[in-house]
Amino acid sequence: MTRAARSTLPLLLLLASASCSATALRQAKLKRGLDDYAYPRSVAEVWPEVQQLANERGYPLVGADRKAVGLESRNRLLEAFSPGFDTRTRATGGRILETGAGEGGVRLRAEAFPTGSGGCRVVFTQLKRDDTNPALQLETRDLDLELALLQRIDPVAAARIEGVAPPAGAVAKAAAPDAWTPVRHLVGTWEAKASGAMPALKWAFDFPPGGQRLELHGSPILGPAGGTSEEMGIITNDPARGKMVWRQFTASGQVNEYLLAKSDPDRLVFTTEKAESLPPGARARLTLGRDGPDELVAVFEQAEPGKDFAVTGEARLVRQR
Repeated sequence: MTRAARSTLPLLLLLASASCSATALRQAKLKRGLDDYAYPRSVAEVWPEVQQLANERGYPLVGADRKAVGLESRNRLLEAFSPGFDTRTRATGGRILETGAGEGGVRLRAEAFPTGSGGCRVVFTQLKRDDTNPALQLETRDLDLELALLQRIDPVAAARIEGVAPPAGAVAKAAAPDAWTPVRHLVGTWEAKASGAMPALKWAFDFPPGGQRLELHGSPILGPAGGTSEEMGIITNDPARGKMVWRQFTASGQVNEYLLAKSDPDRLVFTTEKAESLPPGARARLTLGRDGPDELVAVFEQAEPGKDFAVTGEARLVRQR
């Protein structure tokens, strides 16, 4: 080794060490920021972006996930021997998928976890067989891919975590009001024990892919008068009236329409506009009060033609997930 090379070596080692330290610090900063962040959207709304990003980064999607991003189905034999699997929905309302092997034999696991606020968290993990022992699978959290997803959905939050200025126009876009804010906290599964004349209740609220409506599946919202069979409800935004509309599809085939008459952080009040399951001129009202992040107080009221509302039932629902 020449004298010049010997004198340069310490400097190169110092620069390499500094680079490694800077990378470690950045990864630690990203981890803290991403661990503390929850998307203000449901799993169903965020998941299509997860699938699309995995595909764009070259991870081979499997089964129904291929169709979700516009890819053709693969040969059944290839699918049968793929180590990955397409989207599975967990009992908690979360979702998980694993891709096939991409460049360098690396696969990707994507997981979404619902939060109590109606939002979710997303975690990406790289999966690779150990070169010296194929029986071992190495798992490494992909913070950079998590950041890339955040940049697509919430660029202002991504910039804050990175410590850089947000992209032009992102602040104005982020400031735009979220039309679903009044009802986002309903996302999840809720249960109430039987009490007095009120039967046990179970409601499950969630957004289907695309996030254009909020769906309810479970017990009738009119309490005992609505029967015991499971029914479906759809909450949409009606721009013509500037209000949310809750359409209740009863087990007996009737449709009731409720308008969101009052909304504040602690209370939602839905009042019937049309009610096929009630006598002509009768009305119904459902008030959902918040008692902390994980409890709802549902008050059912009905009014006979020409009379005031009277309480017909009350239930306290506890969030199960």
